[in-house]
Formats: sequence, structure tokens, C-alpha cells
Amino acid sequence: MNTTRNVFSGAAFGRRRSYRTIKVKAAASTNAGVRRTASRSKDYYKVLSLDHSAPIGEEEVKRAYRRLALQYHPDVCPPSRRAESTELFVELRRAYETLSDPARRMRYDARPPADGFPRDVWEAQLCVLRARSERRKSASRYSGNRF
Repeated sequence: MNTTRNVFSGAAFGRRRSYRTIKVKAAASTNAGVRRTASRSKDYYKVLSLDHSAPIGEEEVKRAYRRLALQYHPDVCPPSRRAESTELFVELRRAYETLSDPARRMRYDARPPADGFPRDVWEAQLCVLRARSERRKSASRYSGNRF
């Protein structure tokens, strides 16, 4: 998908201001060849294959990490899968570091979910905003003020 845009060339050091048209080619939406660094949005409990609903102790986190680290360590995997296993191992290490430290784990558990607000929260906020908007509209009709 090609688009054209007008780009401003600013006046600097006595040059004239001018606009020029350039063609911009949109990037493909595939993720092929793009290394993603969205590790913050991943669920560390799922990375370590742990059930988030059950209370999990430090010993269980350590056991899960060691089991998966032995499986995905770059030195253990064949050379053809070394890049993939390295990324998985780094993700495992981040998950272990976060969930094994009590302070980091409390911050991680207190963060909002990756998929955003729960539906009931944003519906309640939307109702409040609608009511406020209706109050403003009715007040402006009676007072003669226009926004």
C-alpha cells in the first residue's frame, strides 16, 4: 500500500520553506523476521507452566524454572534451534527473576491485566461519563450557554 504525504522542509540557516511530496510504503503486517521484545505483556506464570490461580511457593517456581531451563538451555539444544531456544531461555530467566523475588512478584501480580481493563470497569466508567454529558447538555439548554 503506497501513500503520498506532504513533508515540510523547515527554514534553517536562510533556506526557504518548502513542501515536498514523498511516497511512503506501508510495512507488511506480518511478524516474519521481526524480533519481538514484548516480554512485559507475557504471563510469567504461563511461561513457567504454572497455574496462576493456585498459591505458588518459591520452591515450586524454582522447580519449574530448573525443569524448563534444562530443556531450553542453548547449550543443550541442537544448533538448528539455538536462536529460538536462546529467546525462550531468556524469557524463562526473566520470569524466574520476577516470580522468585517477593517484592517483584507483588508488583507483577498487582499490575493490570495485559488485555486491558475488565469489561465491568470500563462499562461503569462509560456510564459515569454519559451521565456527566447528559447533565452538561441539560444545564446548557436551561442556562442558554453554548459550548
